Formats: sequence, structure tokens, C-alpha cells
Amino acid sequence: MQVGKMDRPIEIQTAPKRKTEMGEPYFDWDDAETYATAWAEKREMGGREFFAAAHVGVEFDTKFFIHFLEGVDTTMRIFCEGKYYDIQFVREIGRRAGLEILGLGRG
Repeated sequence: MQVGKMDRPIEIQTAPKRKTEMGEPYFDWDDAETYATAWAEKREMGGREFFAAAHVGVEFDTKFFIHFLEGVDTTMRIFCEGKYYDIQFVREIGRRAGLEILGLGRG
């Protein structure tokens, strides 16, 4: 993780959990709120990385690297450059030095 490569502003969003009329839980992204903003390094997945990811059962197409931020989890999403990314996996880098976030792009 190199600070100089963190050149993309991102917004990490959270949404309230609601229930459908049938009682099924869902996240209401129409009422999304900003959890945090950060500068990130954004890496699009190459063919080999995407193939390797499929073998471990995590579907993602983009990696984000940010400074450590407490509380980021897979119930959140990232907004970056006009596109939303569902957070699929979050991994701490070092001893609270940063986070690696795997995201799946949505429209």
C-alpha cells in the first residue's frame, strides 16, 4: 500500500436494514448514508486474479486500498467515480495500517 497511489476519492456508504411485507430483511439503499470518505488506490482485476478469486468463492472485480478505518464491513458499499461497488471482503493490512477491500461493481 503506497500513499502516492491513493488518488481516488471514495465514499463508503451504509444503509438501514428493513423488512419486506413478507418479513425478509434487506438493505434500503435509497436511504443510504455516508459512513466515511477516504482516498483510495483502485485496482481493476486482471484475468488471472479474477480466475484465482473464483476458486476461493469470492466474487469481486475491483480492489481498493485505504488507510485503516474501523468498522468497514460487507454490509456496506463504495461509491467511486460514478459507480457503486458492493463490499465482498475486507482485510486489515499490517497492524491497523490499512484495509484491502474487495468490491463487485454495480452499474
